[in-house]
Amino acid sequence: MKYELLTIQSPIRGRMSGFSSPKDTRLVGPQLVLQLVCYTDQGMVKVLPDTHLLMAKVVLLEDDVPAKSNPNPSPNKNLGYDSNLLGNPVTTCQVLRGLDGEMGMFFIFPDLGLRSPGRYRLQCYCIQIDLTSASFPVTATTTTEQFRVYAPKTFPGSIEMTHITKHFLHQGVNFHIAKKLDRS
Repeated sequence: MKYELLTIQSPIRGRMSGFSSPKDTRLVGPQLVLQLVCYTDQGMVKVLPDTHLLMAKVVLLEDDVPAKSNPNPSPNKNLGYDSNLLGNPVTTCQVLRGLDGEMGMFFIFPDLGLRSPGRYRLQCYCIQIDLTSASFPVTATTTTEQFRVYAPKTFPGSIEMTHITKHFLHQGVNFHIAKKLDRS
């Protein structure tokens, strides 16, 4: 089986959170949304039976790493704390209806933020938990496009809620949304 991890929605910008209070997390927007697609000899498989054994992890990359290169920092070795990345860098698979109306396997990172201004990318890994060997093989990777985190004085403002965010909100996905943004 061949796996492909697709970036459905990637962060564009965010306001730095700083190092003073962990409760004052400013999120990047829009939130990162990934989709896993699987291919067999018979064609594409949109939903696997064991989605509870799938998770995704993100690792922060600095601006000087090209989007298409694979620096391949191992997600199994890089499970430590990154003091610049805030929020949960690991999420489980959710079976949701995509914009095409079909069920699919999605990974949503609703609460990522950064402490320092700069230009970044996220290296994303899909990991399948193998209960028989107690291993965590990486099944697919992707890298987001570059996004920028601004200092408070230069921040141009929050990104409006996207169509995909609204679509998943209506299916019960919990996004952290600024109170001033429209939830409809």
